[in-house]
Amino acid sequence: MKIENKVVYEYIEEYIRQIQPKLDVQLEALRVEAEEGHVPIVKPEVASLILTLLAIKKPKRILEIGTAVGFSANLMCKYLASDGEIITIERDADMYKKALENIKKLNTVNKIKVIFGDALEETTKVSGKFDVIFIDAAKGHYDIFYKSSLLLLAEEGVIIADNVLYKGLVACEKEEIARRNRTIHKRMRSFIDMIMSNPDFESTLIPVGDGIIISKKLGFSGLN
Repeated sequence: MKIENKVVYEYIEEYIRQIQPKLDVQLEALRVEAEEGHVPIVKPEVASLILTLLAIKKPKRILEIGTAVGFSANLMCKYLASDGEIITIERDADMYKKALENIKKLNTVNKIKVIFGDALEETTKVSGKFDVIFIDAAKGHYDIFYKSSLLLLAEEGVIIADNVLYKGLVACEKEEIARRNRTIHKRMRSFIDMIMSNPDFESTLIPVGDGIIISKKLGFSGLN
């Protein structure tokens, strides 16, 4: 089996990006700046999917694990409740500082709170419940982030996890990929199995961007 290190064909990505609604000027400028600086942010088609989900959910509180430069946090403000808030956690000092600058620039200071620290620790300190939790951080720790998210998610809340197919490698058998990628392959598969098999959630893995999981907490425990 030939490994091509991609999830979606380029011509499909290009078509989707041509037809999807454009971002506002400031957010698009931030997206371009991040991409030119090789900052890992959500891909345009993933951003569009997230916006659609938020338009349906209309969340009041969002927790983001992995801020980077603040692109996705600012993106998610679009459908945040008028009295809502986004709490986002970033462990890289340079990214944290840049995120604060961008939040100020886009005038979303009253909506977004950035916490500097390791999400493995900071998620244990966050209080209250969240309508949406977005995971986009260290891929090797997604299983731990997920367990923390279960304690913080509101009833009928939604967990979104990006980059779960890791260039398509997660869908391959262990023997088909380079040894250097086998640890993350094992951990990500463990996370995917954990979230997809949870009977208290309705979950799906969508091959868009680098793979995204959407998991909605059901209003009851298990199946009837």
